[in-house]
Amino acid sequence: MAPLLLFGVSLASASTVQYSADIFSPSGSELPLNSVTLALKKFDVTGGLVLTNVELFVYWTDTSSITVENIDNLNTHAFSGATASVPLTLSGSGFSNLMFTANAGPINSASSTPAFTNAPGGPVAGMNVPQAVTFVGFPCPPGQVCSFSGINRYDNVKGSGQSSTTVTADNFGLFSTIGLGTFNVTLLGGIPVFSGLEIGGSNHLLFSGDALLGGRVAVTYTFENPGASEVPEPTTLLLVGSAVVGIALKLRRRPGLIV
Repeated sequence: MAPLLLFGVSLASASTVQYSADIFSPSGSELPLNSVTLALKKFDVTGGLVLTNVELFVYWTDTSSITVENIDNLNTHAFSGATASVPLTLSGSGFSNLMFTANAGPINSASSTPAFTNAPGGPVAGMNVPQAVTFVGFPCPPGQVCSFSGINRYDNVKGSGQSSTTVTADNFGLFSTIGLGTFNVTLLGGIPVFSGLEIGGSNHLLFSGDALLGGRVAVTYTFENPGASEVPEPTTLLLVGSAVVGIALKLRRRPGLIV
């Protein structure tokens, strides 16, 4: 019988690996006006590995406190969509700047009510006051000015997300090396913005607050190993083996041939 033939197929298999670094050290540091420079690991091409794609990611979490102040002394004003946002820029050698906004919220809807704080002569019980002032529940002496400051504070308003940028093939060499190596990226935070939509009016509400950012920056490498080989699947071996056996049997039936 003719020997069974095995055919080896050499295929390059694509794989990925990711390295990352925390945005803040120590964790919980506040950004937005500061910049953070991080060192990320380069791809090791030892052993003939071929780098085929490089992608940078920023994973962020924004935990904010949003304050809504009603500066109208007499009336309640509603708002919707109050949110905190921080513009961020990731920069470094070998790729275009990645610019995005980290958002917290939004607070879907709420109202800010004026609250009595002080009158120059002090509140005097039982004195007649205009209806708009008694609306908040405290009297104000005639001829004196009462001050009002309605403030709503919303703590731990959270948002999270990710942004990414792909490095062009011409620059892959900046992110790979033989053995150990690192490259630097810088994350720059801008001035946080606090905003909201006042319903049925404008310029009666002031939005402010604090933003606290966290997260990490990561690099993902896609690579191939041209030297990797795969053993044929059992089905392939069975088909090849059957064909060889069939040829051998056909030759055996022909007179004068010894197989």
